[in-house]
Amino acid sequence: MRLALKDRLINIIFILFPLSFILGNFAVNLNIVLFISFFLFDLARDKNKFYEENKTYFFISLIFIAYLLFNTLISNYFESENIIKAIFYIRFFLLFIAIKYYIEKDVIKLDLTFKYWSILLTIVFVDLLFEIINGKNLLGYSANIPGRLASFFKDELIVGFFLSSFGLILISNLISRNLKYAFLLLLLIFAVLITGERTSFIRLFLTLFFVFIFIDNININKKKLLTISISFFILFVGIINFSNISYFENIKKRYGIRYVEKDNWYSIGGLDFRSKPNICKAESCKGEVFDTTSNFYYKTHYGKYYLISKHILAENLFFGTGNKTFRVACKDYKKVLENIYKLTDPGCTTHPHQIYYELISEHGLIGTFIILILLFYLLFIPMKKMSLRTDIFKLIIFFYLISYFIPIIPSGSFFSTVNSFIYWFFYGFYTSKKSNMTN
Repeated sequence: MRLALKDRLINIIFILFPLSFILGNFAVNLNIVLFISFFLFDLARDKNKFYEENKTYFFISLIFIAYLLFNTLISNYFESENIIKAIFYIRFFLLFIAIKYYIEKDVIKLDLTFKYWSILLTIVFVDLLFEIINGKNLLGYSANIPGRLASFFKDELIVGFFLSSFGLILISNLISRNLKYAFLLLLLIFAVLITGERTSFIRLFLTLFFVFIFIDNININKKKLLTISISFFILFVGIINFSNISYFENIKKRYGIRYVEKDNWYSIGGLDFRSKPNICKAESCKGEVFDTTSNFYYKTHYGKYYLISKHILAENLFFGTGNKTFRVACKDYKKVLENIYKLTDPGCTTHPHQIYYELISEHGLIGTFIILILLFYLLFIPMKKMSLRTDIFKLIIFFYLISYFIPIIPSGSFFSTVNSFIYWFFYGFYTSKKSNMTN
């Protein structure tokens, strides 16, 4: 059946989402605006039925945006542009509602979408292998950090995040149709592993681990699946350990458990807990507060941002310094590193690289509570209308969304375009009434 022009445009925009992710924030936001523009046009004609069925999502979206506006207006670091950012965040809520709408209406042709996505993901995977062997990708890009890959993302080293996101949706859909595609998940794990992105790898691994634990499907032989998984794991480890490709030496260092001192600060490459490390004699490490193995973590760049976040919270207990203000507040609070802990200045970034430290520093205790309550409530709403443990596609999506809230491991800013886009994009699939993503 030939699609109407409008529906074809909607499908083209949806198919282009992974490519826009590669091109950058502007392309992502442009795609989102175009996609939700079509949705708002269609919603105006079909608002009564769809709105009644989904008014909870609309209501919570408005509460969330209202809170972001309130938090921005009372901020000690008020900037008028943050008001626009708070209001414009509504685009992500409209995105997931639009995805839900078009999937349930069968407007989006998912079979066609996944075919194009599979071509793009295959190209990216081949590009990774090319970069490992040649030191540069097909376009001549290379990462400036040993043990990392750039691929088509150039300076933004997020190819592992890209693969673990769109690759997971694609492969989960294949598995929901036929379990023989489960081996592709092992290939995906390997692909993300070799990018050197530890957070993406850990989140993907934990997602699949909990899916394996909670899945309740009579067609799945867990013992057989576990045996195959272990076999592939041994194969991957063997490739990394015994290959003569120099890149894999850097990969072993990134994932190895070891103690590293570099430029007078301590990397997160791993700490050797078998014995107490030597006390750092550098000027930046002269404080006695951190002269124990358990506290050495705070000498890392990320650890210093966490310390700054704690002190921001202490003085802005209820609502923090305001959404997306860490980059500004950090400049005022980073002096505590030198004055109290005798640590060097790590420089300020846009966020503290961990979701909970981001929330408590920018939103305080009350604001963090409001955000987490709304997000987790949204996660559990669809459960009333689905059998999650028997729906492998939805179960994988659910645990991937949960992985955003894993404590301890570093993460990007939740409110950034990249992270918010992927989160709410996944959530659109998760809320759809369809249990099998086929047309």
